[in-house]
Amino acid sequence: MHLYRQLQELLATGERLALATIIDQSGSGPRGPGAKMIRRKNGPTIGSIGGGILEAQVQRWAEEVLHTGQPLCRQFTLTPNQAANSGMICGGRLEILVDYFDGGDALHLQLFSTISTLLNSRRRGCLITQIIEAAGEIKTFHGLFSPGMPVFYSAEGGSDIPAELMPLTSLRQPSLCRSGNRRYFFEPLTPAPLVYIFGAGHISQKLVPLCRLVGFNTIVLDDRADFACPENFPEADEIVVLDSWNQPQQNRDLGADSFVVIVTRGHAHDQTVLARFLRSKVAYIGMIGSRHKRDTIYQNLLAQGFAGEDLQRVFCPIGLSIGAETPEEIAVSIVAQLIALRAGLSGQ
Repeated sequence: MHLYRQLQELLATGERLALATIIDQSGSGPRGPGAKMIRRKNGPTIGSIGGGILEAQVQRWAEEVLHTGQPLCRQFTLTPNQAANSGMICGGRLEILVDYFDGGDALHLQLFSTISTLLNSRRRGCLITQIIEAAGEIKTFHGLFSPGMPVFYSAEGGSDIPAELMPLTSLRQPSLCRSGNRRYFFEPLTPAPLVYIFGAGHISQKLVPLCRLVGFNTIVLDDRADFACPENFPEADEIVVLDSWNQPQQNRDLGADSFVVIVTRGHAHDQTVLARFLRSKVAYIGMIGSRHKRDTIYQNLLAQGFAGEDLQRVFCPIGLSIGAETPEEIAVSIVAQLIALRAGLSGQ
């Protein structure tokens, strides 16, 4: 989400950019399909597709694209010896699309502006890149799809997406396929997961910038205005000062793209927040505390009518077990657990 926002901002200034994307992979590789890197005409590179000799080669291709204004599609094969020197286990093959975008092209600018608007409104979508190979040259056309809106095309001449391929717009992973003389790369556009952090203490202050760094949005909630303030959380997406932990405002209707982190200043507050979300659809509930604290709160909640299976979804003690003690270390352990769950792992 942050990369698309940066693309929009750079194009809005009139910049010309080369955007490198991994569109296919076989064997091992430093990153998978969908990984992106922005190469600017004048300015630092943004993002990464894996580093090492791969990134060095793609940088050269990007320079070529910036010079010619023509996209290219190239394969990169990493030999076992090269892989070993790069710290990988074995070699593999990657296909890289290096696309060209011009801030002076109104349709290019509108494409990424629409993507940013889509993601900012927390709507899902799909970016569809048509790749046409003819007479030794590559042409690309882009389509943007979101449920309830017509497909937006970023250039004149882009043909409609074949009807039989439209189900691919709902996939959660990037997908490359062929239809006729064109290939289509489908990239899901998913809003950044929301991490609701209940409690604005020392751990939360270390947690917010780490969450932002790895692609989570954060909302900090506390009943203390002198703690829940922009000075303490300059990188938070939203700060909410509660009248009390029981007020309706903290009982937001959170969905499956939400993560709940409970790090309030007291057991009673932790229990109040935990009870609210035990039967919700959130992707994660983590509560700080010792096993003794956890067992005490669990007994109280069982007495209130919650079931054992309700409590089994809670991560407490919170975070991965890495021997964390300081607020900084605890924040790292929590973010590592969030990353694991976002990637479909157990988080245990």
